[in-house]
Amino acid sequence: HEAIRRVIVERLAGRATAIWTDTSGIEVLAPEVDKGTATEWLAGAAGVPMHRVGAIGDARNDIGMLLRSGRSAAMGAAPREVREAADIVVPSVEEHGVVHVRRGYPIGEFERRR
Repeated sequence: HEAIRRVIVERLAGRATAIWTDTSGIEVLAPEVDKGTATEWLAGAAGVPMHRVGAIGDARNDIGMLLRSGRSAAMGAAPREVREAADIVVPSVEEHGVVHVRRGYPIGEFERRR
């Protein structure tokens, strides 16, 4: 998987972004584009400042979104680098981790803790 991603990055150098989606998928996107840039665009279009945006992720392709959002949570089963990109880590999907996000971020509390 990593070897394939490296080849894609090499061959498309500067013409595309290649990121892992999970343990077996690779996304090939326009240069400098990821879920973070998409989240910024969507928030801007809606008139919502990024510090008021919350994000939840569980895969490597979520890292940009987690880093750019005002508040972020990673699911407990997410890879290490995803958990490190988030403000908090909550239990896995099977353990209803999304419910814990609501408990960890009361409405109106959006300032980044990092």
